[in-house]
Amino acid sequence: GRGGRGDGRGGGRGRGRAGRAGSTTTSSIEKRVERFRHDERDGTNMMEGLSLHHRFLDEAEEARLVVWCEAQLERRAELRGKTYLQSTVPKRALIENSGAAGSKWSRGKGRQVLQYGVFYDYAQHRIAPEQEVEPLPPVLLTLIELLVGEVLPASKRPDSAIINFYSPGDCIPPHIDHPSFERPFCALSLGSEANILFGKGIATVGPGEFAAPVSIALPQRSVVVFSGTAGNKVQHCIPAVAVRRISITFRRCPPNVRAKLGLK
Repeated sequence: GRGGRGDGRGGGRGRGRAGRAGSTTTSSIEKRVERFRHDERDGTNMMEGLSLHHRFLDEAEEARLVVWCEAQLERRAELRGKTYLQSTVPKRALIENSGAAGSKWSRGKGRQVLQYGVFYDYAQHRIAPEQEVEPLPPVLLTLIELLVGEVLPASKRPDSAIINFYSPGDCIPPHIDHPSFERPFCALSLGSEANILFGKGIATVGPGEFAAPVSIALPQRSVVVFSGTAGNKVQHCIPAVAVRRISITFRRCPPNVRAKLGLK
């Protein structure tokens, strides 16, 4: 459910949408940046380190970027190595991760994924620099330049990107991004709004449906930034979407992987 409204301060009024009715989840919007709080029983803020940057792109920029992403997907057969994947995570691993052994986790056909800069092996849960993927293209390098400074510190400049294409019914099951990727990292939402859920030990309750204490809406053109407790100790997931959606996750590899990739 949605609860825990918060009025914006300093950047106009806004409405936070996080957590279940009656929970302690709150949010505040300051200068287009929304931060969240959900206290656990010991008083720890489970959402520490999460921020949501609204309207990072304008509508025209989003439209051009969506066209470009879809064009790359259309030419996926031409992309080198393991740049393109579909249904990348074994269902067994997803079920074990969600704590719902024996249940079906998704009702969609499976996300389509494009990886640039470095290959992440979902089956082995590791970064695999020995696998060939396309380098970051100019379009994504331009986005990185926009992200650095406004959303991410220069010291955490991303060197890899994953584009996720969701068709109706597709989802991302509960997980924590691999700890080897540096924090903070971020994800850009395109095409449609989607909810992202947060919790410790998120349960799968049906195909593409998950039970979690916090639910936050990710508007089109927004960037969500992960670090701190929310990025390292709390699972997140995207329930089954109703309409087409694209997200682009930008992350920085650890020094040993960067060295193998020939990056300084």
